Amino acid sequence: MIRTLAPLVLTLLATAPLSAQHEHAAAGYDLSLFVEGTVLTAEQIAELRTGGGAGQALPAEINSYPGPKHVLEHVPGLGLTGDQSEAIEAIRVEMNEAAVELGEEVIAAERRLAGLFASAAATAEQVVDATASLGALRGRLQAEHLVAHIRTRALLTAEQVEAYDRLRGYR
Repeated sequence: MIRTLAPLVLTLLATAPLSAQHEHAAAGYDLSLFVEGTVLTAEQIAELRTGGGAGQALPAEINSYPGPKHVLEHVPGLGLTGDQSEAIEAIRVEMNEAAVELGEEVIAAERRLAGLFASAAATAEQVVDATASLGALRGRLQAEHLVAHIRTRALLTAEQVEAYDRLRGYR
């Protein structure tokens, strides 16, 4: 019986990934996930509107450049002074304000890009311009987050940076 079932099982195992791929391709996109005339999800829009990082500062974060938000979450474990806490809070507020503003610009740029196609009149030149603008905005947004990490690290001692890395699980 095992000899009879083995080829069948092997065939099912071999074709399962192809079947799954076909089902995904046939299913298309769930358009209800996208909001405000964009191809952004509600979660992505919320992240942009609240100044969230969404992993944008990961190059800094995992390389011992602590972020202001997470430093402030670990004040006791890092032994921050009052002056350090105040200065880092100021960095966080400034970064967040800039990130929220840029986030709104990203949402608007995404809306313009989607609108080009929704109009059924998109040209290559328009798409190149729109994506270049969107890329520049996303780059500025990421830079805001990364620069805040640089500014925050400058206020910490080497020991505090090491403690931060341990508290965050990087070391």
